[in-house]
Amino acid sequence: MAHKESILNAATSLFAQKGFRDTSISDIARLAGTAEGTIFYHFQSKEDLFLAIFEGARARIVEHVETSIQGAKFEDGLDMVRGIASLYFFLSEEMKQEFLLLFGTYPYRLASENARCSEHLEAMYTCFLDVLTLAITRGMQDGSIRDVNPEKQSLIVLAMLTGLVRFALMNLLPAHAYYAEAIKACSSMLERRT
Repeated sequence: MAHKESILNAATSLFAQKGFRDTSISDIARLAGTAEGTIFYHFQSKEDLFLAIFEGARARIVEHVETSIQGAKFEDGLDMVRGIASLYFFLSEEMKQEFLLLFGTYPYRLASENARCSEHLEAMYTCFLDVLTLAITRGMQDGSIRDVNPEKQSLIVLAMLTGLVRFALMNLLPAHAYYAEAIKACSSMLERRT
């Protein structure tokens, strides 16, 4: 494994476990099996390293969403909403450490003063909001979803999914057990009743 990749992996793991402020460059170097100087060869600062991790997470999330949505055959808009919710839950488990970083406090503090961090945060949430809005709009057109404001409903759905994932990742509640119920609740909230 290349030095840069091992540094990114070590930093991701430590930032997710200990937080940004409680992780030192020496902690990262020790876990990566490299010298501190090697870290500074690849990254200007600990913040720059954090942003590189965030940039990679953003790219992976956006790629997964785009690939999954483009390659899937959905019965209707409501089925697409269910598929997006399932994908969100899947990614939160597949990319557990990155989601732990996303839900920490540090990225939001940094985003208030760093445009690059703000852009990455916005892109990660927006990719889900955009496809949810598309699915809801499609569902309204095909009759599977009642008339709603697609943007508002997308935000409500994403907030519900994010809340459950946060509980699960923080080990606060056995939220994994409720993922299927959350998808049913999304359907029930949106579906057109005949």
